[in-house]
Amino acid sequence: MARELKMTDQNKIIVFDKLTGTRLEIYYSTITSTDRIKYKSEILNVLTKSHDLEESINLQLIWAEKKITGFRKGDFTLDGKQISSNSEDVDYYQGWFAVLKETATDILLSIIDTILGEPSYVLRSDPSPFLSEKS
Repeated sequence: MARELKMTDQNKIIVFDKLTGTRLEIYYSTITSTDRIKYKSEILNVLTKSHDLEESINLQLIWAEKKITGFRKGDFTLDGKQISSNSEDVDYYQGWFAVLKETATDILLSIIDTILGEPSYVLRSDPSPFLSEKS
């Protein structure tokens, strides 16, 4: 799958939830270079000035709320009833982000760390016959 460079609120990331053994599809708005610089700068400032891990985590959750735009219907339930983050859906739950923040912080932190922290890595510095160019 190619990386879409167009600005959108429907970028998709798949997260494996070890607690349920399922794949969750989460949507987020396009990350810009300005976002990445601000995020890393804010985290570094918190950690170097206050050395407060809790403050750093709260900052990550603030960024998660800014960037995460929703999730695939059926991936989350509340009181046994499926909820939706889509305001046009009959199962829309207005407080969807607040409930994720309260009970699925692990997922939010994992996503924000992936999309703003270190979203990619180098596989090898030299070509390998076992890896195609698109791997």
